[in-house]
Amino acid sequence: MTNIKQYLFWWGISLLLMPTILWAQCPEKPLTCPNSEYTIKFSHVVAEDTPKGSGANRFEELVEERLDCRVEVIVYPNAECYNDTQVMGELILGHVQMAAPSVSKFEDYTKKMQVFDLPFLFNDIAALDFFQQGDLGKEIVSSIEEFGLLSLGHWHNGMKQIATTRPLTGPADMASLKCRTQPSDVLEAQFKALNVTPIDLPFDKVCEALQSNVVHCWENTWSNLEQKLCDVKQYLYETNHGVIDYLVVTNAAFWNGLPEDIRIPLKVILDEVTREVNSQANRFNRNAYNRLLNNEAVEVQNLNKSQRVQWRSAMQKVWEEFDIGSISPPSFTFDDKGGGTLFIPALAVPPFGVFEVNMRAEAFNSPMEFVLPEVNYANLSPPPLAKFFIGTGKIEIPLVKVIGIGNYYLEMNVIGDEPLRFSLSLDEENLIPYPE
Repeated sequence: MTNIKQYLFWWGISLLLMPTILWAQCPEKPLTCPNSEYTIKFSHVVAEDTPKGSGANRFEELVEERLDCRVEVIVYPNAECYNDTQVMGELILGHVQMAAPSVSKFEDYTKKMQVFDLPFLFNDIAALDFFQQGDLGKEIVSSIEEFGLLSLGHWHNGMKQIATTRPLTGPADMASLKCRTQPSDVLEAQFKALNVTPIDLPFDKVCEALQSNVVHCWENTWSNLEQKLCDVKQYLYETNHGVIDYLVVTNAAFWNGLPEDIRIPLKVILDEVTREVNSQANRFNRNAYNRLLNNEAVEVQNLNKSQRVQWRSAMQKVWEEFDIGSISPPSFTFDDKGGGTLFIPALAVPPFGVFEVNMRAEAFNSPMEFVLPEVNYANLSPPPLAKFFIGTGKIEIPLVKVIGIGNYYLEMNVIGDEPLRFSLSLDEENLIPYPE
């Protein structure tokens, strides 16, 4: 029986046996507000001096300060109550009210959340933020609601890098290595795409595994890599190939049952804390990276665009293996007045560079001209004027710090009175790296 089914089964049993059932409990802690109207148990698995740990403590502090002890927040760090896998079911059961597990932990509940583990989908944290705040990102996260869970925000850890105990000249050198990974079907497939054997190990076992050659490589953020130098020579590659992200979640029935004069201030506080956590995570990673550059125990290699394309190409097949319901080819729609829209769905956009669009006019025997207006979509430079003739044409769209995921629209005015029909092909093999 899967974890989900187990928890739902015991949730049903608990309804029948209440109140005789002995509920699972977290360790007793002294209460700051013993006469509070509501209690929020916030469980997480990291130390208090990390961005997530300090964020949970800051939330507790601000709630006590601003809500005059109407709500008691009790934070349980370092897996004092539950690990990230266990806490999901405990949230459903109501044993805890808030948690911040890794997004990888949600794949047992909804496959849509696997999008966050796909390699080379986000150029940077700015791209991740843009996606999470957009309609598609919100739709994906809302898929957890059918299990009685509700998302309250995204807390970042950072972009992932590759660390090995052997020097590499490129992704092909990863073949036959064994790499530590988190439990995730997508992450396992990512390493298998590199002909690597993935080994599921908890974070606290990394050093022992590296020292004993049980594993030869692993992935993590700069700040986490710095924590696990492990007295082993490591080669660190700035791949920025994925993200480690946490989803702050609550029991939906509990949250929606709070009166508005409590629920709304709680969300305001949490949004404020989320901004602090994410800013701190960026600062931690930047500082860790700078220290690692000057640390003789490791070698840091910065990848250029060409090298990143090699890594991305090596992992590209993972996108095809995991269908989250939003991968479809680009398409055109035209109205009967000659106007039209170029629609590039979520995962069709290369995360960086310039891509070519080849078009063929089927209904006309004379040259046609297309004007692509300036469109503001997340720092994307406006595309140039594009002229098309019968046969083929090309649009070059500079993706400058562009969001590698999302829906992109280019409004086009067609000179002529008749509706047009076009076919479109997007060939990522012809991707032109954007100049530095």
